[in-house]
Amino acid sequence: MEIPPRAEFVRTVRLVVAGISGVARFNLEQIEDLKLAAGEACYAALPGLQARQAPIRLSARVLPEGVELRVGPVLTADPSPDWPVPDSRVGLALAERVVDELSLESLEDGSWIRIFKARRHPGSAV
Repeated sequence: MEIPPRAEFVRTVRLVVAGISGVARFNLEQIEDLKLAAGEACYAALPGLQARQAPIRLSARVLPEGVELRVGPVLTADPSPDWPVPDSRVGLALAERVVDELSLESLEDGSWIRIFKARRHPGSAV
């Protein structure tokens, strides 16, 4: 999906991620974790996308082992030392604590924030 690179559209991404998480049969805590991570990834991507007037893109895959999201493209070249901007570093650090994987991937069309949240089975310790 694509949305305009404006903060007021991030809640749309969060709603879509909640729906995807529901399809994946995540519990409420897992849904909130994934929504938080997706929102923070969008906020981290905003400055570069606004400068290029490019949309925020979200891709999602429901896998047997969990949900994978990609948000971006955050940059068209290798990440600069200034990325993520200071305002988004705290949000990404928080997001990293509530998902199983959060990384920056370089793909053909730029760098993307990859988020993975593993499916937790009822009664599991984590």
